[in-house]
Amino acid sequence: MQELVGRDVELAAVAGFLDGAARVLLVEGEAGVGKSALVNAAMGPAAARGWRVRVSRPTENEARFAYAGLADLLGPDTDTDTARLPPPQRHALAVALRRADPAAALDPHAVMLATIGVLTAGRTPVLLVVDDVPWLDTATSAVLAAVVRRVPGDRVRLLLARRTPGAVTGTAAETTPPHPDPHLEPEPDGMPWQLDRHLPSGACQRLRVTGLAEGDLHEVLRRRLGRRLPRAVVRRVHAVSRGNPFYALHLARAPHGEESLTALIAAGLDAVPAADRDVLLLAAALAVPRLDRLRRAVPGADAAVERAEAAGILTVHADGRFGFDHPLTASMLHQTATAPDRRAAHRRLAEVEPEPEARARHLALGTLGPDDRVAAQLAEAARDARLRGASDVAAELMSMAVDRGTRPCPEWTVALGEYLLDAGDPDAACEVLDRVLPTLPPDALRARAGYVRGTASWFTGRPDGTAHLRDAVDAAADDPQLRGRILFRLAMFSDDDLVSAARYAGESVRALEDAGATDPLAGALCALFYNEVLLGGEPRTDLLDRAVALESPDGDPDHSSVPGIWFLALDRWAEAEQRFRTNLERDRSRGELFSEPDLLLKLAEVALWADDWAAARERADAAVRSARQLGDAAADPSVRHRLFIDAHEGDVVAAGTAARKRAEELTTAGEPMLAVAYLAVAGFAAASAGDTGCVLDVTAMAARHLAAIGIVEPIGRLDATAERMEALVLAGRLDEAERLLGEVRVRLDRIPRPWLEAAWRRAAAELAAARGDLAGAVERAVPPPGARTFDRARMLLTRGRLLRRARRPGAAGEALAEAAEIFERLGARAWSARVEAERSRLGLRRAGGDGLTPTELRIARLAAAGRTNRAVAGELTISPKTVEAHLARIYRKLGIRSRAELGSLLGSGRLPAGDP
Repeated sequence: MQELVGRDVELAAVAGFLDGAARVLLVEGEAGVGKSALVNAAMGPAAARGWRVRVSRPTENEARFAYAGLADLLGPDTDTDTARLPPPQRHALAVALRRADPAAALDPHAVMLATIGVLTAGRTPVLLVVDDVPWLDTATSAVLAAVVRRVPGDRVRLLLARRTPGAVTGTAAETTPPHPDPHLEPEPDGMPWQLDRHLPSGACQRLRVTGLAEGDLHEVLRRRLGRRLPRAVVRRVHAVSRGNPFYALHLARAPHGEESLTALIAAGLDAVPAADRDVLLLAAALAVPRLDRLRRAVPGADAAVERAEAAGILTVHADGRFGFDHPLTASMLHQTATAPDRRAAHRRLAEVEPEPEARARHLALGTLGPDDRVAAQLAEAARDARLRGASDVAAELMSMAVDRGTRPCPEWTVALGEYLLDAGDPDAACEVLDRVLPTLPPDALRARAGYVRGTASWFTGRPDGTAHLRDAVDAAADDPQLRGRILFRLAMFSDDDLVSAARYAGESVRALEDAGATDPLAGALCALFYNEVLLGGEPRTDLLDRAVALESPDGDPDHSSVPGIWFLALDRWAEAEQRFRTNLERDRSRGELFSEPDLLLKLAEVALWADDWAAARERADAAVRSARQLGDAAADPSVRHRLFIDAHEGDVVAAGTAARKRAEELTTAGEPMLAVAYLAVAGFAAASAGDTGCVLDVTAMAARHLAAIGIVEPIGRLDATAERMEALVLAGRLDEAERLLGEVRVRLDRIPRPWLEAAWRRAAAELAAARGDLAGAVERAVPPPGARTFDRARMLLTRGRLLRRARRPGAAGEALAEAAEIFERLGARAWSARVEAERSRLGLRRAGGDGLTPTELRIARLAAAGRTNRAVAGELTISPKTVEAHLARIYRKLGIRSRAELGSLLGSGRLPAGDP
């Protein structure tokens, strides 16, 4: 690698990344510490190892332009690579790279697929380098995040540089304290685009670049200044700069001992001739920092650029791009210029800027006050940005257009609301549309505004969403496609009025069929299927099949989760997982993040019911983090999922109490459907604790809510009858239990579901025993085919209890032993305790050395072998919290206090040996 003073450890770490298996390396450090030098030094060795190196050096100005970074990374030589792409992908990429005009809204999913096609077209792997990643535009960021998730690390890797907070600006260096070990750190918090959440363990690495040691800094200064400095000067410079080379160089050049970096940079700029400074101001204001664009504005710019480069103010790269030596430099050029000079610079750049979006920005910054010509160009640029898939940029530009017009323009204001919603700011969308809606007549524009306002209300938890949508339906009488979309939204959002929801879904299907709008029709068909099933109708799976067939991978993003919900209800976990993951990946690739918390929660639910509780908790926590970026209202469902996981793992009292409290609050707030969701947690927690009375109370409340909404057939596990059937038997209400069992049998014959079948069989077995038919009870207490592992263990517990009562202790012991092993392996502490209580009635000892269960034995062996709690959890597919609980019991049983003692027991033979 290129020689860098004092960076042997960092260079070795980068080389290790190139030769290793990680997919992403993030190089972090404060401004001026040497990140870019380190990244630049890595490119030659990467190429020598056979990597194709593609580089983007985004600037703050470029962050506003969609796919600016992608244009750098793919470069001008992509024509050959794109020739083999499907035409829709080839066109989408051409639009994104501004080589073609958009005929319709750009599909970011197609851009992502095209990018993958280009990057994997050759035989050599690609190293994508981004320096500085915070200034990478959001559209490119979404593409790269999707690419690195989908493409194996031996084909594409990311080398990212990121400036950390605490850049030195004052008399003292307010830097991040030096890290004790600058080596690579796996799985850090705060990776760009949350890659550490979405990639496998070890795929993300971070390298922290800190200040140089005093001797190394002295050598850097000698090379840059061409002379040696007195040791006392070097010591002062190092102390003030904390080894930051950029800051130290300015300190060493300062004639009067100035220590403020701001003052040092200002002094350097003061020495620049006025004419050159004018050129530098234009350079700082350029949307894309390229020499050819600067030359258009100033034909004789090369001489000034060369002098600035010699002074260390600018760095010019081989591809014609340039960058300032420090972020403060460009900022100070703006701040120290007079307002008229800044406006003149932007007007000059507007005259030569080829991109409409950048030209509109320069015009806006170069003029004072309202100006309809400028406003019109901003609005046009906003529409173009949206067509290119940059909703956040579109919202910013349209907001500028609204502000710069000489009179209100309702069309622009409604468009601004649309763009804000697309960009992930529903609160702002509501505020904007509330200003214009009262002024609009009942026409198509009002329908558009009401549609967006109603949708934004739902995302922010406002109660007025359906009212806005109903008003929009009336205004859209002459536009069947818009009317169908609005009706579909009403069907989705009317979850507390099922009859109305089904009616809206049917009307939406008819309107969209009349309009020939296939993509939104797919979602409407899903809504119709879902609501008909909830109302107790026969499941018309042909509607679902038709909806899936209509979905276009490059079409409408508003695809329903109903197929995944349906698969989950039938315990078809792999299909549910695939559906939700496909939807999540699609929305992420589009930059549409509203759906992310909900889809992560659905994936958490899949993991919970598939008995991967560690994954369920991880996904639920990820949903919490995602939801908090969108507002507190969206975060509430993830609390329920985490309580459900807590209850499964044994925290039944705390989880049940919290769930009942939240259900009461939601009932008072008029949110019956959410209340039912929390009551499902409370019912399960009470059943786990053996509190039959509580089960009956909460399931009765849930049943009342479902009846009020109109739900006859709860598709998912919000079904109050699942726990209620058995509780009625245990409470001695046998006739009531028999009636409920009959009703559920009819439902199961209509829609077979292993999880509900298991609950029905448990209750039927208990009912037979209560009626005196122990033989029939034992015969019924058999897990159904396809039942989840946890449900199988519950059935085995019931079967063991019934076999004990039937005086068949041997068979009872076998059933209870299997139930105990499953509950222990899953980490279901409450259910493990219930099994042990039942086994004690048989006089059976727990298996294993010193009373350890098989699961405890395995955990003990792994811990004794040196595994961390997290490593043990990963190997056994349980949570670290469960491992901690197991170890506490193991220590108590064995009379020890540490892992060291555990290892000694294993070595002494007291703890049975085995393969960890």
